[in-house]
Amino acid sequence: MGGSHGLLWRTNRQSRIEHRRREFLSEKRIAIITVMRFSEWLALGLVVGFGGACAKGSSLDGTGGSGASGGSGGASASSSVATSGASTSGPTTSSTSVGSTSSGGPTPQSCPVNQFATGIDSMGTLMCAPVDAATNTAVSAGCSAFLGWRDGCNGCGLVPSKWGRSGTNVGSCSNGVGLDDTCTSPSLGGTAYQLFGLNPDGDVDDNDTFSFGFTCQPDAPGGSGPCAAGQFVTGISGNTVTCSALGALDYVRSSCSLYAGWMDSCNGCALPPTKWGSVGAASCQNGAGANDTCTTQALGADMVQLFGLNTDGDVNDDDKFYVGMGCTTPADQNSMAIGACPTGQLVTGIDGMGGVTCVSPAPLIATYVRAHCEVVFGWSDSCNGCTTTPTKWGRVRDGFCENGIGLDDTCIVATLGTSTVSLFGLNTDGNVNDDDKFFLDFACH
Repeated sequence: MGGSHGLLWRTNRQSRIEHRRREFLSEKRIAIITVMRFSEWLALGLVVGFGGACAKGSSLDGTGGSGASGGSGGASASSSVATSGASTSGPTTSSTSVGSTSSGGPTPQSCPVNQFATGIDSMGTLMCAPVDAATNTAVSAGCSAFLGWRDGCNGCGLVPSKWGRSGTNVGSCSNGVGLDDTCTSPSLGGTAYQLFGLNPDGDVDDNDTFSFGFTCQPDAPGGSGPCAAGQFVTGISGNTVTCSALGALDYVRSSCSLYAGWMDSCNGCALPPTKWGSVGAASCQNGAGANDTCTTQALGADMVQLFGLNTDGDVNDDDKFYVGMGCTTPADQNSMAIGACPTGQLVTGIDGMGGVTCVSPAPLIATYVRAHCEVVFGWSDSCNGCTTTPTKWGRVRDGFCENGIGLDDTCIVATLGTSTVSLFGLNTDGNVNDDDKFFLDFACH
């Protein structure tokens, strides 16, 4: 084919080839776009489908269908701490249930400063209280002072032939053994006391022994909550609390002592006693003095530690008897625990993860006892079985002494052994014999 026809044919053939190439490229581009769109649709479908499955499989608040357990084999969105600590479930109607946060854990809470948990209310809120009222109630009901006397006992170590006890509460005074001994309730310096009055028999001289004792009952054991009056929380487990006594009696039993002493030729002097000792619920110390004794005696239903103070020579108007009260300072203790506090510590807060904050109440108990618990000592002449108010008296506690009424009586601070002790010194007037009366009380106000 030649000439113009050949040229035309070649031109048309190239045009058809170019047209078919363009059609192929167009079809290829359409296929690629289709595949891309299909991929996008597939990905979108997977996302929507997975999201729907998640929505059906679990719920953040644990309330959606099978979502409480995270679906079939799924993990729950709320979890609990695998300890003996506080439950992470929400509050129930029990006053000892633990509150919860939105994630299911216990609400972090703390008692006010110097207060301790006494329970948890139905809303999961810690209930707290200070220690003063519980300390006063426990010590007033559980602690007593003893006073006794025996003639012909120059260091004998025998049980007193006359004795009695007294405490804070009305009815706490009792005349154990002894003719002419008394229990009275006078007001001294505006405060009512339960005074035990001891009459010695015959002339008081160097073979007489005066016995002093101080004792407290142990704290009652605790148990599961809700806590009774005077009890505090020591642990939280699940929806229950564990309670115990405050520990005031245990503190006084182990840390506080009654001091007693004597000195001759000390009519109004401000000197320390030449003979003295101390006695507590479980201890006795013969500090200084020949023929003084420490014994344990059965007085009524109680086994009592007694310090026996032996006077030297005839007791008359220049003799001085001393009494004092001293308590040791406890150490500050605190800790974090799971479930239960260490012995001697109480709950003051929860941390939101099953843990409890624990603090010892002993320093606050000690502060209260030192400020409010005291020994009263008095004397009267010509009072053989009388029930009148003592004519001379004073009161003393740790760091405090008051001379209520009495010429030549004194208040001093003395170093006895390794302790610094406030002492009230009472001077008897005239010859001391069977018509004299000595008074003693231990009281918290």
